[in-house]
Amino acid sequence: MRPAAPYEFKARGVLSGIITDAQTGKPVENARIRIANNGIGDVRTDEHGFYHVDRIFRPGNCTVHVDSNDYVGFGFSANAPKLNLSQEQQVVKHFKLRRACKVELQVLDANGVGMAGVELIPTSLTDSRRTKINDQGLPRRTDNRGYVLLGGFPPSSSEYMLTALAQKTVRRRQMDTYKRRQPAEFSQRHRQG
Repeated sequence: MRPAAPYEFKARGVLSGIITDAQTGKPVENARIRIANNGIGDVRTDEHGFYHVDRIFRPGNCTVHVDSNDYVGFGFSANAPKLNLSQEQQVVKHFKLRRACKVELQVLDANGVGMAGVELIPTSLTDSRRTKINDQGLPRRTDNRGYVLLGGFPPSSSEYMLTALAQKTVRRRQMDTYKRRQPAEFSQRHRQG
């Protein structure tokens, strides 16, 4: 069998590039790229770390968000890169990401039953503004058994706080419904070290 030819990058679309591990130079697969305020979401890197955005809806300065469970990306924060994009030009932007920490946890109700659809909001206890960690504007929710894998946490010697928001629809009479917040308990506490 003949060895595979090395990958050769070719620019494509309005924005393209390769995302690699900052230490090893290996490609980062399945990272999610999103262009803020442009309706572009869930563009994923392939096995070569390659991504491309074929079109944008609003030209101008656009903020690029990169999210991965395995790597520290760029969420809705001041350090997210801003690029001037338009349909008439092709921009190439490569990213090097640092490895991240991740945790799998289960959210339980008061009876010890896993809760589905609970939104988890990770924040750093050292951040006085309580900015979400690696926030892409997409909620991180538990599966049907109450489990969720959270990643993209920068290595830190301080603790992270995970806030669980569960909504339960309660029927009053026949058609009148309202939502109320319900407390949730974690089956695991996470500390970075």
